[in-house]
Amino acid sequence: MSRYALAACAAGVFLIATPGFGMQYTILVLPLMLATGRLLLATLYGVCAGLMLLFTYWQQWGGGLPIDTYALAGPRAPGPLFGLLAWAILTGFVFTELREASSDVMETRIAD
Repeated sequence: MSRYALAACAAGVFLIATPGFGMQYTILVLPLMLATGRLLLATLYGVCAGLMLLFTYWQQWGGGLPIDTYALAGPRAPGPLFGLLAWAILTGFVFTELREASSDVMETRIAD
């Protein structure tokens, strides 16, 4: 497994398994996903996570400046739907990377 794939999987498992985290952490895994070469999954994840953040923060914004987000009452529709889709894409990415890494290990052991 490359170091980028390993880092992407570690960050992905953190986001998948953590019961609560700051929404700003959704960007953590995106550059690593792009570095692994899975451009379609990374793009889909980025769009879905970005839409989740857009809807969540926009619906909580009072319209004034500066834009503050200290009073988030929780995500409202359709933000959580895009968040769930981003979570599913991230889960698929991690599963795919780990499956390919394990098949490479098995091929190496068989060849030896």
